[in-house]
Amino acid sequence: MSDAVSLPVLADVTHRTVPPQQLATVASRVDLEDVTAFVAEAAGTLAALVRAHGGRVVGPCMVVYHGPVGGGNRGPVEVCVPYSGELQFGEEEGQDRPHDLNLYVAPARTEAYLTLRADQVNAQVAAEASRLTRAYAQANGDPASYPREFYYPQDGRPEPGQIAAEVSWPFDWKNQLRPVSEHQA
Repeated sequence: MSDAVSLPVLADVTHRTVPPQQLATVASRVDLEDVTAFVAEAAGTLAALVRAHGGRVVGPCMVVYHGPVGGGNRGPVEVCVPYSGELQFGEEEGQDRPHDLNLYVAPARTEAYLTLRADQVNAQVAAEASRLTRAYAQANGDPASYPREFYYPQDGRPEPGQIAAEVSWPFDWKNQLRPVSEHQA
């Protein structure tokens, strides 16, 4: 039995329109070896903060890259938790609200994305998924500068075939009737 993980292909990429979202976020400049720990800690802290202040988490953790990470580059990396409701903090400005917390409504967007199973969540597959979603975004519009990743909460250890993450690349749609794919002439 092989330990090799099958890489995604361009035909696996699709797109979606995401409506405006309320986001609770925190950003930091991090080294490549610290990204996973930063994302895990920030996502947990943000979700707990949303719940503690009257909101409800309504989707997976989203990681937005605002620059390259690795090779001496440190992002920044922004961890976002979508929520509904109105968050209630103390009456005085800044009371019990972390100074690095940002709350905003992200505008609607179109994004190319690939869904990854738990057994595909590794650096090699993420790099290939990023390359493929950017290619799809570029073929269908004007791509954003950097990708996004989504991580679905897992109860315990995920099963290998369970959906665990997505890699997406936002883009501004061209005036086309259908997306370009590997299968079109």
